[in-house]
Amino acid sequence: MEAERNYANISERNFIGQLLQVFRPPIRISTMDWGRTYRTMTAKETTIGVGKFDPLVNPYMEYVYECLDSPYIPIVTAQKSARIGWTEVIQTYRGKKIHTQPTTMLLGFPTAGTMRTFAKGKWKDFLDNVYILKKIVDAGVANNRKSYSDYTFPGGELRLRTLGSIGSVKSDNIPYIEIEEPDDAKDDI
Repeated sequence: MEAERNYANISERNFIGQLLQVFRPPIRISTMDWGRTYRTMTAKETTIGVGKFDPLVNPYMEYVYECLDSPYIPIVTAQKSARIGWTEVIQTYRGKKIHTQPTTMLLGFPTAGTMRTFAKGKWKDFLDNVYILKKIVDAGVANNRKSYSDYTFPGGELRLRTLGSIGSVKSDNIPYIEIEEPDDAKDDI
């Protein structure tokens, strides 16, 4: 007898559908191509290059994109000047990682003020302009359900924390860590 499609077996069908997603092949795309495909820039985010994201607006960052995508380079650090497009590179890489390789992620900030400014400014604008992430990232800030420092998505989460107070993540396994503006942090961090 054929199984009927009714309200009685919806949970079974959902379970089987989720189980089959495990066998879906991973999305393989470079960060530059991901940015070209999914990102749109607005005047809030940049003063040049409004519209479809073009990573080669800053051609000198192409090597950084390649380093971030390389499985043989586990740590990427940079000593740089301001206003060179670093934030756009990192935002694009972080967005690609959330979309294609979700995991637990930590962003460390020197102060609560810089963390709040980033979350309500750069990060919110980025999420608003990347349709694929807007669908999957739970940014409860708009509904005041969560703080501005915790975002969840299928397969992972993004936590924003101050560098002086990481007690809430001490014993957690966090495979992806970013430190923003480390020169503004205390010397003993």
